[in-house]
Formats: sequence, C-alpha cells, structure tokens
Amino acid sequence: MNAASASIGLSKSRSLAGLAVVLAVATALRWQATQSDGLWMDEIFGASYVNLNPWEVVVAVLRFDIHPPGYYLQLKAWSVLGRSDQWLLLNSVAWSLGSVVAVYLGVSRRADRIAGLLAAACVALLGSEIFFASELRMYAMLSCMALVLWQVVDAWLDKGGKALCLWVLSLLLVLSLLHSVAFLAIGSVLAFAWLTWWQRRPSVVSLRAMVCLTVAAGLLLMPWLANAFVRSVSHTAVPSAQVMAGTVGGWWLGYFPGVTPLQLSVAALVSLVVILALMLSGTRQVRALVLCFVVAPLVLVAAVSMLVRPIWLDRTLAYAAVFLPVALALQWHAWSGGGSRQWGVGLLVLAMQGTVLFGFIHLAEGLQTSRKMQFREAAAYIAEHNPSRLPVYVPSNVRFWAMARYLQGPAWGSLLAIQDPVRADDSDTWRRVYARLGSDLLDRLHLVPSARTVESPSGALWIGPTPLPPDVAAKGFFFVGDMRDRDRTQACPQGTEVARTAFVGVMVFECR
Repeated sequence: MNAASASIGLSKSRSLAGLAVVLAVATALRWQATQSDGLWMDEIFGASYVNLNPWEVVVAVLRFDIHPPGYYLQLKAWSVLGRSDQWLLLNSVAWSLGSVVAVYLGVSRRADRIAGLLAAACVALLGSEIFFASELRMYAMLSCMALVLWQVVDAWLDKGGKALCLWVLSLLLVLSLLHSVAFLAIGSVLAFAWLTWWQRRPSVVSLRAMVCLTVAAGLLLMPWLANAFVRSVSHTAVPSAQVMAGTVGGWWLGYFPGVTPLQLSVAALVSLVVILALMLSGTRQVRALVLCFVVAPLVLVAAVSMLVRPIWLDRTLAYAAVFLPVALALQWHAWSGGGSRQWGVGLLVLAMQGTVLFGFIHLAEGLQTSRKMQFREAAAYIAEHNPSRLPVYVPSNVRFWAMARYLQGPAWGSLLAIQDPVRADDSDTWRRVYARLGSDLLDRLHLVPSARTVESPSGALWIGPTPLPPDVAAKGFFFVGDMRDRDRTQACPQGTEVARTAFVGVMVFECR
C-alpha cells in the first residue's frame, strides 16, 4: 500500500477497529451455524481420530480414510483442550476467521485498508464460508491455507530469496496433507505463480526455481492422488447446469436448508456476470486471480468429472469462493481511484451495516435448521428407551463410532483397538491387505483389536459384521442401521423386529 492511499484512506487504528467488528459478526454467524446439529458421518472420522495418539492417527487415516492425515493431526492438537462437539467445531470456525484476516491483509497490501475491509466483510458473510465453518471438516482450513499460500508465493515472486522459498515449500507441504482435492488449490496457486512470473519478466525468481517448485508440488501430491484414485468417493456427480449453478450460487448463499434452486441459480447467474466483467475489464492482477482461482478450477473439475471420473462436489471447489471477494475488492480499488477515497469510507459503513442486517435477519433461520445425520438424536432415543441396558448392535464402523460417542462420551476409546476380531472389514481388498501384512506388523501398527464392545450407561455397544453371540442376541437388542434398511420388512439381522424409528440418515430397530 502506497503512502497516498494510506493518507486518503483509513488510519491503521480505525481499520483494525473495523476488522474487529467484521470478525465479531463473522464469529457470531459461524457460532450460530454450529448450534443446530450433532456431527454427521464424515465429521465422525475426525472426532474419533482425536482419541488416538499422533502415530495412531496416521495409521487410522491410511486404514479408514481417503484423505491425508494433516488436518486430523492439527485437530488432534486442538483436542488437547477438549473433545466436545462444540470445541472441535470451533476449530473450523477459527480457520474460517483466519480466512477473513488473510483476505483483509492480502487486499490491504495490494490496494488499501478500505478495500481490505470491504473484502473481509464480504468473506465474513459468504454463505459457503459460514456453512463449512460449521462442519468438522478440512474445507475452512483449506481455504485459509490457499489464501496464505497465494500471498506468500506472490511475495516470493516479487522479492525472491531463500527464506520466502522455504515458506512456499512448507505451505505446499501443509496444503498437500489437508485433503485429496488439495491438488486443485495447489494447482491454482501454481497457475497464478507461472502467469505472474511470465508477466513480471525479467523476474528475481529463476525459471529453474519455478520448475523445481512445480515438481516439488507434484511429488507432494502424488501419494494422496494415488490413494484417492484407487478408493471410491461417494456423493460425487457429473455436473449438469443445475449442479454447477448450485455450487457457484452456494458460494454466496451457502448450502443451508431453505435455499431454493431458483435462489442458487440467480446467485450463480450474478456470479457469472461478475466473473465475465472482471475477466474482460479487470486489471492484469485481477484477471490472473479470477482465471487461476475461479475459472480454471471450475473448468478442470467439470472436465475430469465428465471425461475421467466424477469428482464434482460443492466442497471440492469451496476454496475458490474466497477469491471472488478478493478480486472484486482489488478491482473496486482500481476503478475508484485515489481521489474517491472519502466516498469509499461511506460505502464501507453502509456495506457493513447492510451485511450485519442481512446476516442476522436473512441467514438466522437457515443457520439454525437441522441439516445433518441425526446420530445424536438416535443415541438419545436409545438411551431413553433402553432402561434394561440391552445390547446395541452397530455393524458399520463409522456408525459405531458415532453411537459410541453419543452413548458413552467423546473419549469412548480407540477405534483401532475396538474392532471385530473375526471380520474387521467386509472388503475383500482389506482382508487381503491384512493377510499380507501378517500378525506381527498388524500388531505394530495397532491394527489388532483388543475388544469388540464398548460399555455405556445405555448398554454394551457391539461392532462388526460378525453376528452377535446367540446368548447375547437371545435377550433382545437394538440394531442401528442406515436408510437402506428402511425398505426391509424385517431389518433385524437376528431375531424379529418389533419396532423401528427413523432419524435423518439413521434407522433404529428393536429386535427380540
């Protein structure tokens, strides 16, 4: 930021006060969004991994998960202060707030503090950021780290130096360990780096350094791309026009219940107009940002989904959303010019007031609407209707971890130690892997179970596909299944079904 911009714009103290207001609003909205539900299936993984030591976290992730272990290791460190749903969800809130700060710093340094505050206020109210801040997943962290990496890479291209280069490599390592689709965010940063390097020639960064950076990124990503490719990914889609509109419109409105397809389509259409305007009339820096962080990811994910295998998900492209406010704020600064800074202050005040009202009035109902699988509610039902402490049979690993969390408590035990000793997995692939590893190596990896049950105040929980012992099943038991069991006349794997209760994503059966 140059001296002229600083003198006409906001003072540092006033801009920090404005940022504090923006962060307060952002925190309130994100906290409110975490209050409506317990954890759903994908979130249960992280909430269960925190019961393990760091080495066991790595083993468990490689055994049960499609993603790298980086996010789960930092969540393990966060859990030192608590393992409750709310405390763990605050980790995502913190990373999302980090994105707000990163946007403020990035735009302020490239434009001025007014533009930085406008961009930060926009990200604070961005629907997708609020949505993913309310989930115990890695998307809020991924967006924040992508923003930080973009800024460090830009600084490295501008100044060069080994110290900044090491920071770039370190951030690449962190980002590559967060998610199996981190290749998109890293690819966006690399594309931006190459485009910026070409535009700034002759550059303080050599061609050799750029090539080495690209190769290093590829090597860091390769193991996790291979891991993701050989495993199945659920909920992905081949993008239709409606699916793409839902994703892009959700960047602004979020993916909360009550947001209609029409609203998402209108928001997506507005986004398309904004993107085209920025690409056609934006500054060179803005065009590079929009091309590399918004347009290219959309085109690439659509192409891969249509030509190779479906990978399109709303959350696959979540990191791209935060770069639109960045580009808009930078372009607003370029259009307004140094002599229009005074009306910019008024616009800032009006925008902040409007966003506060919009956030609390129009988003409040959606933020509090239940939208996740109801493991918590199913567990509460069993606790209330099982005074005799009958066994609770949950064959599926993740559903067992969820029910153990809500019936026994967050620190219910080790998911590595508590498995079915006879049939640890229904997968033929994993049975072959176990056979090849051998008993000694399995023991060293902590993959040899020590128990099949967890005792809870509401009865013993049993895991695994092996049927319950006859003497246990004879007393009657609760069976926790999924929505596929809903259409079965008799869903109980043993005995006779006498009652059933449906929850969102969960079925509870009473068997005698």
